[in-house]
Amino acid sequence: MAAQITTTTVITAFPLLFGVTGTSIGIYSFVSPYNAMRLFGLHAPATEKTSSSQSEAFQKSLIYATGLRNIGTGLSTLGLYAFWQFSPICQVSPLAAAVTKKCMGICFMLGTFVGVGDAVIVRQFANKEYVQGEAEEKASSASINHGITAVVILATGLFLYL
Repeated sequence: MAAQITTTTVITAFPLLFGVTGTSIGIYSFVSPYNAMRLFGLHAPATEKTSSSQSEAFQKSLIYATGLRNIGTGLSTLGLYAFWQFSPICQVSPLAAAVTKKCMGICFMLGTFVGVGDAVIVRQFANKEYVQGEAEEKASSASINHGITAVVILATGLFLYL
C-alpha cells in the first residue's frame, strides 16, 4: 500500500527544507566565502593587485556574518521542527503541537522580511551603473529568486499559523 502524499505533507516538509538549506548555505559561507556570495547574487569585481589585506578581511567578515545568520536561522528552524514532530510533549499534547506549529508559522511569516530584504539589496546592487555584464545578470536573477523564496516562506508561515 503506497503512502498518500498530501498538500499538507508537502507543505509541512518546507520548514525542514528551509532549515537544512539555511544551515548548509551558512556552512558553505565558511568553506568557500566568495562562492557563497556569488550564490547569494553579489559578485565582487576582479581583485586588483593593489587590493589591501584589510579590504579582503572586511569582505570575508561580512560573508562570515551572513553565514552565521544562515546557520543560526537554519538550526532554529530545525530545532522547532524537531520539537514539533518528535518531542514526547508534542506527541502526547495536541495543544503543545499546535502552539509549536503556530510559533513556527510566526517565525516564517516574520522571516519573509529577510527574503524581501535580500531581494531588494541584491536588486539595488544589480542596478548600480558600474555593475555590468555577468555580475548584473546574475544579481538580477538572484534578486528574483530571493523574492520567490520570500513568497514561499510567507506561504509556509501562513499555512503553519492558520
